[in-house]
Amino acid sequence: MDTTSINVLVTGGASGIGLGLSKKLNKLGSKVIVIDKNEEQVVTLKNELPNIEFFNCDITNYNSLDICIENIYDSIGCLDVLVNNAGLMTSAP
Repeated sequence: MDTTSINVLVTGGASGIGLGLSKKLNKLGSKVIVIDKNEEQVVTLKNELPNIEFFNCDITNYNSLDICIENIYDSIGCLDVLVNNAGLMTSAP
């Protein structure tokens, strides 16, 4: 599969599996866009990985998500791939 020149949005991509996937897709030539609610991590990664676009966004907040998607569209245009990686994990006895 040719992954060059495609726009990929990864939710929850500022850590863990999402971050690993984002780095790999970037290395393969994709234009990677990451949204994540961890603002501190997003700011740090913007400096470390300048080829990946990071947006701070809480996907459980519809207003935040709507504004974020508009900003992404204004910045890069249409998306080719969506990776729904964001999730909530709780630990219980």
